[in-house]
Amino acid sequence: MTRKATYEELEKRVQQLEKEAAEWEQAQKALRESEEKYRMVVERASDGIAIIQDGLLKYVNPRMAEITGYTVEEGIDTPFINYVYPDEVSEAEEDYKRRIAGGELPMRYERGLMHKDQSRIDTEISGGLITYQGKPADLVLVRNITERKQTERLILRSKAMLQSVFDGISDPVVMLDKDMMVMMLNQAAARYYHVEFEDVIGEPCCEVLQPRSEPCGACKIPSAVARGEPVTFEREGMMNSDRLERVIFYPVRDEKNEVKASIIHISDITEARYMERQLVRSEKLASLGLLVSGVAHEINNPLAIINEKAGLMMDYIQVSDEFEHRDKFLDLLGSILGSVGRAREIIRRFLGFARQKEGQTQIIDLHQLLEEVLSFLEKEAFHRSVDVQLNFSEDVPTFESDKGRLQEVFLNITKNAFEVVDDRGHISVTTRLKDADTVQVNITDDGCGISPEQIEQIFKPFHTSGKESGTGLGLYITHQIVTNELGGKISVRSEEGKGTTFTVELPVKWRMGESQRPPA
Repeated sequence: MTRKATYEELEKRVQQLEKEAAEWEQAQKALRESEEKYRMVVERASDGIAIIQDGLLKYVNPRMAEITGYTVEEGIDTPFINYVYPDEVSEAEEDYKRRIAGGELPMRYERGLMHKDQSRIDTEISGGLITYQGKPADLVLVRNITERKQTERLILRSKAMLQSVFDGISDPVVMLDKDMMVMMLNQAAARYYHVEFEDVIGEPCCEVLQPRSEPCGACKIPSAVARGEPVTFEREGMMNSDRLERVIFYPVRDEKNEVKASIIHISDITEARYMERQLVRSEKLASLGLLVSGVAHEINNPLAIINEKAGLMMDYIQVSDEFEHRDKFLDLLGSILGSVGRAREIIRRFLGFARQKEGQTQIIDLHQLLEEVLSFLEKEAFHRSVDVQLNFSEDVPTFESDKGRLQEVFLNITKNAFEVVDDRGHISVTTRLKDADTVQVNITDDGCGISPEQIEQIFKPFHTSGKESGTGLGLYITHQIVTNELGGKISVRSEEGKGTTFTVELPVKWRMGESQRPPA
């Protein structure tokens, strides 16, 4: 090799080294720029960033220092566990060991940290395992969610308060969203629908409250939600057809006046309706009493005159020996006086029934009361040749009760019996002392009878048993009076084509206000 060749090779080698040096310098510059860029990103990050190695904080960014209240310098090379809220220290240590060992942890989890002033900081943490300065380290990203958690706790408290308000309402109350999903319900509603809270929240109301695949056909709530208007309606009880309910729908609007939810309030108005009808009935009876008193007075006056004149005529004929057909006329006058007496007795009974005060307790002669009630149906029994048999037991004692209510009960039952028997039919009224504390009355007819299906409905309101007239409240009111007001029991047994028997049992010892209210 010549000296000239050696020099050229050296020159090429120098150029190659210069080029590599320039490339290295460029790479270093790019690396510095990249590190600066990432440092800038990390330093200006809105979330806290920290590197934990050997249990110590090796790096914290300014945001992490701000979250904890310490400076960056105060944080470096201090145990990370010092920043964890005391009641979560053990869990934090276990999580760190598991991550450093390569174990799996949730991508995000919540951790309570402690501020420099000893207050709690709610945070959401994410990150993973990295290599830092040649050793494994834990990179954590920390987001301060204290305000969010406070808001959530406030919402939970507000929800709990709202739930308490809901639960304080004795009627069933349900809150639905605009898609008819259950948002909330009170304890009364849970009992009403026989459901558990956790089973219905977030579920379609038609599926969990009234098991169906779609809304009830008669449900008025969807249309009310669509219109965004309050709605009130009455219906037969959804869970108990014996009851009558009022349903009130209230739309809940947001700040934009859009319907976002609805509150449904269900109240049982069976008793209220019953009391309203009883009030109307009382007012009618009061008016009827005045009318009857006036009519009775007007009838009693001519009856008194007829009685007086007939008596005088009888006296005159009896003292006269020259009166032709004397015995025949005396017999006719006796019939007139007997009819007058009978008319007066009917008026007396009618006045006693119409003037009977509600809620008045008095000594009851059950047999006399039943005869008075049946006397109002004597005319119909005569014209239709209905045979009414009275089978009264001598051991039935007098007892205290509400005479007006008893008259109403037995009049309702006997009127029903007359309605179902054919002409020349048979009705029997039987009394007996069932035991030392109970008097029993059986009213039996040989009418058309009642089907098993109708017997199940017989004491329900608005059940008319196929009759073309009537409100369907007679037997319902009768049942309410016997069980709720008089402390007794009423039952019915029947066979189609063979007749029906109503049985009323009354306590011998009873005081106003005592009752045996049936289960709702």
